[in-house]
Amino acid sequence: MVLAMMLGAIGTPSARAKAPATASQPAVARIAPARPDSPGSVAHPDFSGRWTLDMKRSEFGSLPGGKPLARTDTITHREPDIGQVLFLKNAASLDTAVYRYRTTGETTHSTIDGRDVQSTTRWDGRTLVLDSKTKLMIFDVTLSERWELSPNRDTLKMTRHVKSPIGAGDQRLIFARR
Repeated sequence: MVLAMMLGAIGTPSARAKAPATASQPAVARIAPARPDSPGSVAHPDFSGRWTLDMKRSEFGSLPGGKPLARTDTITHREPDIGQVLFLKNAASLDTAVYRYRTTGETTHSTIDGRDVQSTTRWDGRTLVLDSKTKLMIFDVTLSERWELSPNRDTLKMTRHVKSPIGAGDQRLIFARR
């Protein structure tokens, strides 16, 4: 179950939801200005918005529980803080998981189904790099993820690599702005 949570595809919820939230986020992503304390730094994209997983364009790989029936992410990005709420529809239920990140490279903690998920987030140019880890019983589970925003800011691509005691695999998730 924790592996599925790390996949963000069916998730182990920290809270159950009867239906996805209806509050919408801004229709257009903003570009955060380059930090003034970083001469010559690249302006970072703002991932804020409501994103719907494109099931046809995404590649789920062979990870157990890696393909949901539907997924919508609501991202609130106010540099350096990012909040991500995943609304996951799978065969049995609708689940919600909430993550918090900071793009400063410091470790953040999210609690999913009573388990601590530690994440370190940093910029690689215009790509957001997230490295997360948790425990599956006594075993380590890691997720390395990269977020990229299309030039017209209407497509979010998440590429990820998951490693756990039951195997490793890759996914490419493509989201459309809603």
